[in-house]
Amino acid sequence: MKVLIVDDSELMRTVIEQVVRENLSDAADKITFFHAADGQDAMQIFNEAQITLILLDWNMPILNGVDFVKEIRAKGSKVPIVMITSVTDSERILEAAAAGVNSYVEKPIQGVRLWHQIAAFFKNAEF
Repeated sequence: MKVLIVDDSELMRTVIEQVVRENLSDAADKITFFHAADGQDAMQIFNEAQITLILLDWNMPILNGVDFVKEIRAKGSKVPIVMITSVTDSERILEAAAAGVNSYVEKPIQGVRLWHQIAAFFKNAEF
């Protein structure tokens, strides 16, 4: 399984990866994590690797999260995308859903809460 974590905060990328690793301790070594600080870098990684799950922030430089989602959905990709963001107003949440986001987690995150939101995406993963 290949997981792309996209957030302009290195600390947040590290925290998200750690939550996944801690909750999949038996299979964590079978997951390859990719990190990107903006949507443009994320797009390059997405185009080069066969990503199976994207954990994505909204507010980033160069290419924001929603525009990133729109671009990969326009290419026909059905890879699951979980948006993890501080953007919480209902219009923006609906915009993210319309763009093709599969799930939405509000920041600040707590490890247990984040895991409950993303665990389903790992349930049927082939390790």
